[in-house]
Amino acid sequence: MPAMKRLPDFLWILLLAFFLIKGIGYISKDGYDTLGHADGFTEDFVRKGVKNYLLNGPSKTAFLPDWPGFQLETTVEELQGSSIYTHYFPGPGYIVYAAFLVFGDSPLTWQWVRLVPLLCIFFSLLLLTWSLEVRVFNGWPWGKVGVGLFLFFVPALKWWAISLHGHAYTTACILMGFSLGLLASKTSWYKEGRRSLWVPLACFALGFISNYMLLTAAFVVCAAPMVGGFLSPEPGCTKRAIKLSFWVGIGLTGAWIIHLGQVAWLLDSWALAWEDQVGTAVARSTAFKEGPNRIQLIGQYSHHVRRFFFVSALSMLSLSFFALWLHPKHPQKARWVLATLIASLAGYAWIMLLKNHSIDHPHVNPRIFMLQYVVFLAVLGRLASQKGRGKLGF
Repeated sequence: MPAMKRLPDFLWILLLAFFLIKGIGYISKDGYDTLGHADGFTEDFVRKGVKNYLLNGPSKTAFLPDWPGFQLETTVEELQGSSIYTHYFPGPGYIVYAAFLVFGDSPLTWQWVRLVPLLCIFFSLLLLTWSLEVRVFNGWPWGKVGVGLFLFFVPALKWWAISLHGHAYTTACILMGFSLGLLASKTSWYKEGRRSLWVPLACFALGFISNYMLLTAAFVVCAAPMVGGFLSPEPGCTKRAIKLSFWVGIGLTGAWIIHLGQVAWLLDSWALAWEDQVGTAVARSTAFKEGPNRIQLIGQYSHHVRRFFFVSALSMLSLSFFALWLHPKHPQKARWVLATLIASLAGYAWIMLLKNHSIDHPHVNPRIFMLQYVVFLAVLGRLASQKGRGKLGF
């Protein structure tokens, strides 16, 4: 009997180990080149930017990437025709640049620096599965095994977990932000009468890192702690989780301000930097572009999400609501319904606000629905845990 009790823990560790080994296998087999099946186009730009950092020094371009041949979308005359990219933040290039400085500019360094994003994903999965077990599944050990089976091996965590663009880093930020929200009431915000700052500082760091790695996930990363807090069992943690999302938002904003400062350094003008950043965002949101409208994008992206998670976005939403309806004795059902809605809306926020970018990027943007997928697994796992304990009447 003791061995049977330890079986779920053994299987969970086995799943984690297999995920890590699988990722290392992908690095060994295909990591020497850009990942054509996981936004290799942008990875190639990261590599070109790092090569130019090494050749000319990063300060020459205000630590912004020099991507020759890339056409900028900007109304600033000084940047038109320039190869210096000022829109997506340059964080992924900094990781590779640091690795090249330490280990040398070589294909081998490019290949094995992929361990950095892979380990970020690995530790975020550790935190996520543990937090779900203690806060959502009430210690039911088979819950984390189920989450591992349905999360560790979806396409969204396959090649994307070793991407040297920002995809893996922002996914890790989503998972960790959600976990911090779940654990908000379990973590003391006070130590010996003094306010503990490590939790909000961690959320600030998550927001800052997420934006510097890849702006696309900003809305989802910001919502993640709040969604996690709504799923946590104590009502008091909701206010804490909203505060955590606020700190993530401050981190996101701080990263944007620093990046704006880099563009101002490059152009020697804050006004031109503002025009470049805001003008481009407005153009990506409102300029006419042939393609589906926003209503059509809801359905199209729901379908695209299925390629990343094996289930469409709208199916996740409806199945989550159905599972909650089957759980009549759930004491926090209203908060779980709200968490499900917020997770879905957070995924669609970028799609709706930056329509033109979304029309061109259905091959990468569905990854940001990771938060909705995790909530979907939490809802189904909670239902299964109650059924396993005989607390449901069907």
